[in-house]
Amino acid sequence: MKNVDGKLLTGKSSEQNATQLQTPDGTFLGEDHGEWGGKLVFQSAAKQTKPVPIKEGNIRLIFQANNCVYFIEGLAHMSLNAGALYQITGTAPAFTWTKLADFDDAPEAFAVVGNDVYIAQFHGFTILRNLQKEVIVKKTFWSSLYPNSVAVFNNNEVCIGLRGGYVRLNTQTKTFRFFQHMP
Repeated sequence: MKNVDGKLLTGKSSEQNATQLQTPDGTFLGEDHGEWGGKLVFQSAAKQTKPVPIKEGNIRLIFQANNCVYFIEGLAHMSLNAGALYQITGTAPAFTWTKLADFDDAPEAFAVVGNDVYIAQFHGFTILRNLQKEVIVKKTFWSSLYPNSVAVFNNNEVCIGLRGGYVRLNTQTKTFRFFQHMP
């Protein structure tokens, strides 16, 4: 699902277990294999080099904001439902990372608009506005409906794709409405 010229375009979603961010120096590559783990590595633009491992974990999103590189990891499996925001520092091959924020709900789907990241989570919805966490709703009905996409229409209205339909959420009033896909 996405916003195309102010209109909601829906379609069949596919499972994504990889994310990447290309920079002039190379590409950050993240993998998420659910309960079997994942990793974050950096592949230098000089392709002859081996990828540099940065962190083990379920990497859900890699993005740039304020001229820095960040990543979000998370997992919802059995009783575990959590995630976190990290900043990558240093240069290859000596990258390090710093945890900036914890999420009490696993991040599932994202939209990056400028320096803001809209995050549909297993139970709720959060926005990182200039990397400051703002929980919009939590413990919603869509638990286990696996959010798969986020379409941003303006600062106050987003749509969240999930199994069987989508949710239209007003981030200011914190009200939402479910629309079921009909076959």
